[in-house]
Amino acid sequence: MEVCGSIQSILHLALFAMKTILCSCLVFLLLGFAAGCRTTSIENVKRIMVPQNLTLQETKFAIARSVAPETAPDGWKNWEKITDAAIGAAFGARYERQHQYNGAWYVESVEPKAVVFGFTNRGYYLRVRMVIDGGQIAPVIEDSNGLRQTENSIHKTAVEWINRLEIRIRSSLGAVSSYKASMAEERTGSAK
Repeated sequence: MEVCGSIQSILHLALFAMKTILCSCLVFLLLGFAAGCRTTSIENVKRIMVPQNLTLQETKFAIARSVAPETAPDGWKNWEKITDAAIGAAFGARYERQHQYNGAWYVESVEPKAVVFGFTNRGYYLRVRMVIDGGQIAPVIEDSNGLRQTENSIHKTAVEWINRLEIRIRSSLGAVSSYKASMAEERTGSAK
């Protein structure tokens, strides 16, 4: 009878050990989900105000310039022609070169009222359309790969990438706006 009792206690001990291991695994699994990848609302993407002195073409130039900065040549006189030429010329070879880099924003297309950006990082892909609507730029997430995008949410890292792009766009808008203002002051100062 003692042998039978020992076998039963070993079975109870083994069963207790299996329950403990199973519970531990479940706890680790739940902690992994809680601490792991999270999504956030697509609505968390901020709108950008456009300086009042910029035209639509200048705004598109500033947006595109945020990822492919070009120094403004001395003596810019005709902004519309230069902006069109810069947007057309700046994205040929540079687009191909930047597209190959990981973790880099690049311009995919320039449209009548929008600039479309792509972002790649370690196999992840994000496409954002910057729609120019009156005095604002509204980022619209169009597509992604590997970022768990649904109709209303996306991985929180994607929103962080867009927020970094937003800072670069604000900076570029300010630079183009201040350059245009200084050129206007120079013209009015030399006209006197």
